[in-house]
Amino acid sequence: VNGCPKGPPRAVTEHGDFKLTLLTDQRTYAQGETAEFTLRIEHTGAEATQVMYTSGQSFDVQVTRDGETVWQWAHGRFFTMAIRTVPVPVGWTDEFTMTWNLTDNDGKPAQAGEYQVHAVWTVRDRVQTEPVTIRIE
Repeated sequence: VNGCPKGPPRAVTEHGDFKLTLLTDQRTYAQGETAEFTLRIEHTGAEATQVMYTSGQSFDVQVTRDGETVWQWAHGRFFTMAIRTVPVPVGWTDEFTMTWNLTDNDGKPAQAGEYQVHAVWTVRDRVQTEPVTIRIE
């Protein structure tokens, strides 16, 4: 169909000297498949810096439908409660990949329809990406 986006969806979010890119491996999924989400963080600034985390968690992904959380990567996981300061050199890139088995946080299969995917970089001021829309058929 003309005008429809091609390839896997992505959302790019700029935050100061950082660029966050959320990628999915597909646009549409069938029940029984798994979805793969990748959060890529790039330091685009001209000078080294540092970032602070308030726990052992570095990222998260949330899948919503009609504004309600269906699945969250961090759901049921435990993270150390420690402040971490991480040096970030010029040109630094980090990448996190998560897999969703198309079930909700209670383990029930997600229903057919459209979903919004957001990634969160869990630095002190929590940076959320723009959403990516996926579909389950």
